[in-house]
Amino acid sequence: MVDSSLPLSSSAASSPGEESEDTSAWFPYLYDTHCHIVDDAPEHYARVSELRTSRLCLMSAKPEDWSLVALLARAHPSKVRPAFGVHPWYADQVHTATTTVSGDDDAKPAAGEMTGGTDEPPQPLWWIQTLRMQLQAFPDAVVGEIGNRLDRAAKDPKTGQIYDAAQQMRAFTAQWSLAAELGRPVSIHCVRRHGAFVDHLLECARMPDHRWPPSVVMHAYTGSADTAHRLLALERTLARRSPALQPVPRFYFSLSSAIHGGRGSARTTAWVSAVPEDRLLLETDIHRVQDIDAYMVDACRMAAQLNGSGVPAAVIAQRTWQNALAALAEP
Repeated sequence: MVDSSLPLSSSAASSPGEESEDTSAWFPYLYDTHCHIVDDAPEHYARVSELRTSRLCLMSAKPEDWSLVALLARAHPSKVRPAFGVHPWYADQVHTATTTVSGDDDAKPAAGEMTGGTDEPPQPLWWIQTLRMQLQAFPDAVVGEIGNRLDRAAKDPKTGQIYDAAQQMRAFTAQWSLAAELGRPVSIHCVRRHGAFVDHLLECARMPDHRWPPSVVMHAYTGSADTAHRLLALERTLARRSPALQPVPRFYFSLSSAIHGGRGSARTTAWVSAVPEDRLLLETDIHRVQDIDAYMVDACRMAAQLNGSGVPAAVIAQRTWQNALAALAEP
């Protein structure tokens, strides 16, 4: 998630020859694989139909977002792909049941099903069954945005209070398992601790009965090229070890000009150049509907600048469109 007040990154500033660049042919292939426009003012939701960007995967961060994501997905079925989940920033805030599916009171927890504070023993996550119902109501929905304490940065965005690590891991594990059970892609929040995340997955790989989501999108990936290679190597190892394993997870890496900024750091350039062309995705990670198109053009242009192969942005748009269809299991 990114501050919606951020200006368009400096890569949007046209270099010589870019002012006359025709980007209109890109839009049918632009798939924003991660945005948070539920945070925009509700009166702006109608602007979704005016976007030139072809498709959006609309994330949620907390149960209170789920009804808004569902509303936009139903209002714009050809444009919006819904995603439901609990972000690690909010893993400690969902102690009480406030969200139902279609007004179903049965989705509320029974007595004793609330999650307690850090001084209480672990309790079941009341919202996980509500999340299951929400995903079942939308068979094409993604699980996201989810993450865990491995990034050492999950904290209350308003107070800065660090959340209980065990609570965040419970939330992450429950959502990961649900995605695996239902065969849904996941969108992963991970900051600064990508190596620890890989180590965690390697531990999971040692469990013969561990179930995997069909695809794992490393949203706004800020890890190293080496860590990306480790994730792809894990995928290959799982495929060799268990040919019958269904599914073997496929890892994807998403670029956002709002997060990666400007023309990209050396680290960003390294991983964009290193990942296979069929694993690169584009996203905005922004909160305002009106900014989606500009940030998507910016991300596409940035990917073309960083990939080092001289592939034009128009081709990047087409490739990342196909990648998004595969990553998010689009028909």
